[in-house]
Amino acid sequence: MTQNFASCTQMALDLYPPPSFQELLSQRRNEDVSVAVSRKLRRGWHVTVHGKTGGRRLVVPEFLSGAPCDIKTALIDWALLPLQCRGQLQRRRKKGLERFIFGYIASTGRETRNRSTFDPQRYVAQGRSYDLGEVFAALNGRFFNNTISSYVRWGSHPLRSFQSSKRGPAGEKYNLITIGAIYNGPNVPRFAIEGIMFHEMLHIAFPPVISNARNVIHGPQFKQRERLFPQYKEWVEWEKSRCKRTIRRG
Repeated sequence: MTQNFASCTQMALDLYPPPSFQELLSQRRNEDVSVAVSRKLRRGWHVTVHGKTGGRRLVVPEFLSGAPCDIKTALIDWALLPLQCRGQLQRRRKKGLERFIFGYIASTGRETRNRSTFDPQRYVAQGRSYDLGEVFAALNGRFFNNTISSYVRWGSHPLRSFQSSKRGPAGEKYNLITIGAIYNGPNVPRFAIEGIMFHEMLHIAFPPVISNARNVIHGPQFKQRERLFPQYKEWVEWEKSRCKRTIRRG
């Protein structure tokens, strides 16, 4: 991946401190993003979207305030990417930026990932209207003959639903499904929560495959099976409408 950091030229010796996030944003004349520093964050970073203005706020851990110019530029570029990178080029761009930033974090002696003790109790499945455990169990019996194994939890990000693999204290691998917060509301129809849960369960049933040197996540078999969900069209339309409203609100 080619990085363009022409505006970040510095002397070989660190005679001057690197430019601040605000200085870099001023140089770019970009009013769509601001940067906030959090003392609570240790390694990761995230972006929030303001509902009325559409402006984005990049929240970074305090130690990244002193990061080199190219790292700060990469973080700003990451913050300006679409919230859901659906295209192959967008996903490659995002992953490339993350590898670049995590590489710097690792060079500082910090771990790029948090170490946590395996504790299923910390995965909150009971929501405002739905218990994700109950939804998962119902779909598992109805569509998968109870062959899917996974923990489930509600996520804090409104738009991010995903399936991930983790390891317990003895190195054993287990699945975890995280459902975005837009589904955790009082007026969410049953077909919507079932639709997103069914989608994430399919990621376990049909894991990504390598085809022509590409990582295929939603292959033909996955898409064909997904369309067997009885209310697939209703779920897709509901999610599109709800996501648009959520992005406008922030």
